Order: sequence, then C-alpha cells, then structure tokens
Amino acid sequence: MSTAIAVTPGQAIQAVLNVAAGQFAYCTAMVGGLSEEQMFEMTEGGAVPNRWVRLQLSIMDRISKFSRAAADIGINERQMQLAEAQTEMMGSLLEAVMNRLELTPKQRKQVGPAIRAELPALVAGASAK
Repeated sequence: MSTAIAVTPGQAIQAVLNVAAGQFAYCTAMVGGLSEEQMFEMTEGGAVPNRWVRLQLSIMDRISKFSRAAADIGINERQMQLAEAQTEMMGSLLEAVMNRLELTPKQRKQVGPAIRAELPALVAGASAK
C-alpha cells in the first residue's frame, strides 16, 4: 500500500501533468523511431496505428483533459498571484535594506541599474536548473 500525502488540488493536478508530460515525451521518441512501414500494424480487422502511436494519442488526450482541469481550478491564475506577491515582497525587502543601510539619494539611484545588470545572470541561472 501507499502512504497518503497531503496535497492541494493544484499540486495534484500539476504532478499528474508532469508525469503525463514525461510519458508523452517518451512515446513521442518511440514514435519518432518508427519507420514508415512500422506506423501501422496489421490485425484481423485490418491496419491500425502502431501501439506507440495509439498510446501517444491517448496521452495527448489525457494531457488535454488535465490541462483543462488545471485551468478550471485556476492554477495559472494562482501562479500569477504568487509571482506578484513575491515581486512585492522583494521590493519591500530591497526598500528595507536600503533604509537600514541609510543610502544616500545618489546611492539609491545606483540600486536599480545594478539590479538590472545582475538580473540576466539570475534568470539564466534559474533556467539552467
């Protein structure tokens, strides 16, 4: 048996989407390796798409349903709200740090350009993970 894990509906759907995306990538690679002759299999009823093609289509259908469910419960909207809240927190933190350091107006003007200069490296580091 498995152990229960407390998750929100959004976390559960996101986990299901992540697994389905991995399955889809695997099936897509398998379909990509098929020759033209292997794209269909012969059965008593005639030619049918290869089992990898059928599985790929089935996973695509499930991903579509899971994505709709995620949109219905507002996952994208919640992620946007979290990003906005984090941005506001970061702005408040920077303001508090500048106040604590008692920066002069001239020094405060240097903070924005310094952040903009460092931001590409931060974003690149985040995307590399």
